[in-house]
Order: sequence, then structure tokens, then C-alpha cells
Amino acid sequence: MTALFPPKSAVYLDWYRFPAQKFSMADNWQDQMNYSGSAWPEICGHTFYAPPLRMDDFRENGLVIDLGGSSGPFSNAVINLFGGLCHVVEAATVNFNQIEETDRLKRHHHAIAGEEGTAQLWLAENEVPWGSTEQLGQFNYSQSEEVEGITLSGLLKKIDAAHVDLLKIDIEGAEFDMFRSTPDELLTSISQITIEFHDFMDAKYIQPVQDVKRRLTGLGFTCFVFTQHYNGDVLFINNAHLKLSLWQRFEGGIWLKYSRGLRRLLARL
Repeated sequence: MTALFPPKSAVYLDWYRFPAQKFSMADNWQDQMNYSGSAWPEICGHTFYAPPLRMDDFRENGLVIDLGGSSGPFSNAVINLFGGLCHVVEAATVNFNQIEETDRLKRHHHAIAGEEGTAQLWLAENEVPWGSTEQLGQFNYSQSEEVEGITLSGLLKKIDAAHVDLLKIDIEGAEFDMFRSTPDELLTSISQITIEFHDFMDAKYIQPVQDVKRRLTGLGFTCFVFTQHYNGDVLFINNAHLKLSLWQRFEGGIWLKYSRGLRRLLARL
């Protein structure tokens, strides 16, 4: 296959350097969760609108796609709270190996990309390993591995999904290539998209973030930003799938952002 990223002089990963018990979060999903009883819970730093997930139909038939799933804490939390079926996509082998499959959780070893083929994944030196197809921020990237890249379209075709209830995205800067390669008709088949943009790691992403926001709002999504200065916790709700009242829009768009910010500020005092 064609390489998405040219080979670099990298030292390939010594997996024994990262013992599983040191970083696995799948068994401690409760620690990654805030506001679980509210209409707008936050899991692993991702806020979404919960009432549709509390319906009986979601518990039996709901579909969640977890891109950049690490060892699976986000999906494990969703399953325990709401049910549904979660597909976890993780590029870093050291994280992927920690994901335990069940009848409600399926794992896929891929890097989400703008085209399919072999991708070079750079692993940041961090207590909780994470990888990126670009070397972002002020991290050391002394090791790498190759992983099969897949587009969002290719992934949904692979799992035979025509509709997604909740798409969670945390793919370390690869989100922009993913959006560029994803057709409008696929995006409009998704009810909610909760995403961590990485403009806080590199200023070059500031304009691409605005481009994605403009595109999705043009497709009929409402955009909610829950972080103060950057776009680390952003939610897009498809207005054709989920009808929000004026109060719900105010609550998600203004009240939560500033009330949670105030709560964090007071907690530091």
C-alpha cells in the first residue's frame, strides 16, 4: 500500500517500556466522567447531549464510534451508563492491546486518516501513551510504528453502519484530513459529534477549526464550545435528528461553559 507519510529514521517501539497497569484507563472509566446525571455529561473531556442515549431504543440499538479510543474508557463509560454498541478505533498498538472486546464493544486497530494506506504513527513520550501522524506540540517523539490508515467512510463501510448516534473524535490533529475526505451525506447521517480539536497544541490549526465549524453548521449542525480559550471540547448536534428548545440551546451554548469554568476556578481556591 502507498504510505501516507514518508518513512523517517525512527526507533520502533519497545512495548515493554509501558507496563499495562501503568496507563490502562478502561477499568477506571468512572474517574474519567463528570456530570453523569445531567443532560450534558462529560466523559474523557468530551461533552455530549445525553437524553437520546437514555431512550430504550438506544440501549438496544444505539451506535457509538469512538475515534482515538485509547484503552477504551469513553466507550466503557457509555456502555455502562447507556448501553448501545461502541466501536473503538485506536492507532497505538500499546493502547489497542488494552481494549477488551465484549458483545457491546468492538475494537479496530487503525489510524483515522484522509486516505487509506500505511501510516507512520509517532508515539509521544508520556505516562499515558498516545500517538499522532504528525509531531505536535512540545513533546518528544523518539519512536514510531506503522499502522493501517482508514477513512471515516471506510470505517463505516467496514462495520456496515448507515447511521451513527454519537461520534467521538480525539485523533491528535488528524481530524482535519478526516473531515476533508468525508462527504456531506455521511456527516449528515450522524446525530452528534463530540470532538477535541488540537488548536491548543499548534496555532496552524486555528483556521482549519473554523473551517470545520463553518462546514458543519452549514450542514445543519448546532455548534457548542465548552472550553474557554481553545476548542478542546466541542459538540455538534444535528438539528435534523435532535430538536433542542431555546432553553436547551442556551444551557448548552452559554450556561454550561461558564458555570463549569467558574466551578473549576473555585475548586482551585
